[in-house]
Amino acid sequence: MRYPVAFLKYLGIVPASLAVVLLCVSAAHAQIDLSGAIAGEGSDVSIVMTPQSPGPNETIDLSVESSLLDTTDSAITWYKNGTVIAQGTGVTSASIVTGALGKETDISVAIQTPDGTRASTQLAIIPTETDLLVDSDSYVPPFYQGRALPSAGTNLRLEAITHFKRPDGSVVPSSDITYTWKQDGRVVGNVSGRGKSSVELPSPTLYGTSNIEVDAESSDDTLAGSASLSIPSTTPFVLLYEDNPLLGLTYYHALAAQTTIPDTEMTFAAVPFFAQIQSPNDPRLAYTWTVNGSAISPSANDPSEITLNASDSNGEADIGLGLTHSTNIFMSTSGEWDVTLGTTNSSSFGNSVTGVKDPFSGKTQ
Repeated sequence: MRYPVAFLKYLGIVPASLAVVLLCVSAAHAQIDLSGAIAGEGSDVSIVMTPQSPGPNETIDLSVESSLLDTTDSAITWYKNGTVIAQGTGVTSASIVTGALGKETDISVAIQTPDGTRASTQLAIIPTETDLLVDSDSYVPPFYQGRALPSAGTNLRLEAITHFKRPDGSVVPSSDITYTWKQDGRVVGNVSGRGKSSVELPSPTLYGTSNIEVDAESSDDTLAGSASLSIPSTTPFVLLYEDNPLLGLTYYHALAAQTTIPDTEMTFAAVPFFAQIQSPNDPRLAYTWTVNGSAISPSANDPSEITLNASDSNGEADIGLGLTHSTNIFMSTSGEWDVTLGTTNSSSFGNSVTGVKDPFSGKTQ
């Protein structure tokens, strides 16, 4: 006889901050299945659940299957916790709502064929939940409120948070859970194992998407859950900020594509987002600055910054920047900014005509 086993499905989250995942994202339901079958000899009866990963208080569809019995002409009775919920000839399916987290629901089905053969099977469902958090080791500047997104060459950082609760109210700690991690359908054996709820995996390739799955199972095989995420690769980009001698780098206000500035001199700082670096001045980065079409040699100590003085000019500066990585051929980005310095008709820095969405405030400047 066959013993059906149901697994909980993960609900994925992409918080805005990554952390762990940080994501983010969405959360996943996991469902655990304590199933035991009691059937007539050779009846081969099993119960199939859809979806296979129900969470707490979730509607699921059940169907009974047998490779040896003709269920379409048989009298079938469905029970939930001992109470009949459906019955009749050929009633091969039924629907139920699962209980709260950790609350067991007992399902059984009895079959009697026209020739009098009897068979039955049972299924115990204990809802669980599994959340999958994800972020990356790509670079984001200080005070950034979002999560670090993966780009080609960086790594994914993932954490599975399981909510495994037994009917007696006890909670299964992550140290007693075995995690099996998969990337794009392949088991990653070196990061899988008991208590391995956190892992680091390669990010998807340029313009690619990586499918991450984790299956979790308690050490006594009574509770199980799973979660999955589809994670796209992000293309790094660069924004320009003021490096103020008093305030420092003004991360709260990205420079717009067209900007007028009252001061005649200003230091501009380029900040890459989601690149495979440790800081904007990472030695693996190569900065190519131009002003009004002429190449500008960056500082050896601070290649991410340039200082412009418009005291002897009309103040118009077309700033261009190209950014490449010495070991990551997929890391390449650029930007252009039309800046006018030394104007008196602007009361503050950053009076934008057209702009970009500031990743800190979320506003278009």
